Amino acid sequence: MKLIKKIIFVVMVFFALDYLISDNLHKISSASNIRYSRLFYQSIHADVIFIGNSRAVNTFYTPYIEKQFSFQAINLAYNGLSAPLMELFINEYLQRNEAPDTIVLEVTALKNDYDVLKNFKQYTFDSKALMLLLNKHNPEIYYASRLAKTFAYNSEYFLRTLYYLNRSDQDWINRYQIEPDFYEKIQPSDKKLDLLEFVDKQSMDSLRRIINVCRQNNIRLKLVLAPILDKMRNKEDIDAYVKDIENRSHMDVTDLSAVVNEISYFADTIHSNEKGAENLADYLLKSGFFDNKESFK
Repeated sequence: MKLIKKIIFVVMVFFALDYLISDNLHKISSASNIRYSRLFYQSIHADVIFIGNSRAVNTFYTPYIEKQFSFQAINLAYNGLSAPLMELFINEYLQRNEAPDTIVLEVTALKNDYDVLKNFKQYTFDSKALMLLLNKHNPEIYYASRLAKTFAYNSEYFLRTLYYLNRSDQDWINRYQIEPDFYEKIQPSDKKLDLLEFVDKQSMDSLRRIINVCRQNNIRLKLVLAPILDKMRNKEDIDAYVKDIENRSHMDVTDLSAVVNEISYFADTIHSNEKGAENLADYLLKSGFFDNKESFK
């Protein structure tokens, strides 16, 4: 009998501590300036939203873009972000904020995977859509974070949350550049890029729903292909990839793959760095990228 009482006591203490600790971790998460804490817990007044995977993170440098253009912007891209998560975050943004004028979506994020989903488990307490998605694709993580709420904050992403507690994450970008020796070793056979994979039906369905939401909210949606290092550009593959998305989405894709050309503007073969992002922003300004009000075909 005493053993049972001790077990009950330990369990009660465990859940009491879990509740207290998780409540404080939630407060920290809510106060952070990392992009998705801003999305879920703060008001955002953005004229332009950039979204996509790591290529969008390092292509659209919002501090410089806001300096060059007369609008406010936010980069909601994240490493490994895929089509269903882009759809979810756009919907969450529109539920919490006024619609932006423009959404710029980098098309190599049109994949149908959920590898990065577990990083956002700390937000499932405040997003039913995210909770349902985690329950469906990572049920073991979902139930663990429900059994012990502190588990929801056990991630590399939460460390980023702490890092950006008192600073903006919009200056998160590659600042190093590709090594010349590595560049010289790139062979023509290396031009076959896995990132230009055929866009599957599920990803295209997510994109079509994003298109419909943008139409309903009078948002201009611009699809873009971000810069690629010159030695990795296979024009035939790029043209086929762009044409496939255009034919199936009935939207134009702005091919920016060849806009940035200096080696020093790239961190690696498919990611630009700060200098490359600034160079691209200057190009967008000169080309009137945001002046054209046309969006949907």
